[in-house]
Amino acid sequence: MKKPSLFTRPLASVALLAALLPIAAGCPGIIEIKSKQAASGPAKSTVPPILYEDFEKGYQQVSAYSNADGGASVNTGEEDTVVHSGKKAMHANYKSGTGSWGCGWGIGTNYMPKSGYFNARGTLGVELWAKAARGATFQISVTEGKQNGGDGEVYLAAQGTGSGAWKRYFFPWDGFTRSIYSGNQAGDDHLEIGSIGGIDVQIAEKQGDGTIYIDDIYFK
Repeated sequence: MKKPSLFTRPLASVALLAALLPIAAGCPGIIEIKSKQAASGPAKSTVPPILYEDFEKGYQQVSAYSNADGGASVNTGEEDTVVHSGKKAMHANYKSGTGSWGCGWGIGTNYMPKSGYFNARGTLGVELWAKAARGATFQISVTEGKQNGGDGEVYLAAQGTGSGAWKRYFFPWDGFTRSIYSGNQAGDDHLEIGSIGGIDVQIAEKQGDGTIYIDDIYFK
């Protein structure tokens, strides 16, 4: 943004300059330098919300995995009692175990486009609603498809922390980091949101047993 200036004409004297400066300083915005973000406002999605799963057509578990040696396990299913909206959600009953990692599962979708991947370009991240025990942590990951620029890498969001009640969580794309344990390890190190093939949820180890409920997953 071009810095505004009061002084577009030569000043007659140093005394006049000294007189003008306090006036300028007292007028907000006259000599203030703003960042591009402040000038343009917060970023906004350029496309309508894209539904990944709301479970109204049923719950599909793609995969489930746990550190059995560490005592971890997970069982997931459709939920029709504890829901955020509509009539259905999903739940996961887990034992996080005491090993070096806990457990996780892949959430399928009833809304997969015919292309076999979601094109989430124009969105800012993943939104979902979850109900987890206060202080319990979870983490989502997205797996790239292998079309439209994707190469099968897996990217992890920052952890979410339960509040004991339904809570909206938003995970911005710029907060995702590539997994060094799963997915294509010879990829381009770039999260291609134009090719999202699936979403997983992980529960970290050493936080006891519990249940987490998830509903209304969108790219927004």
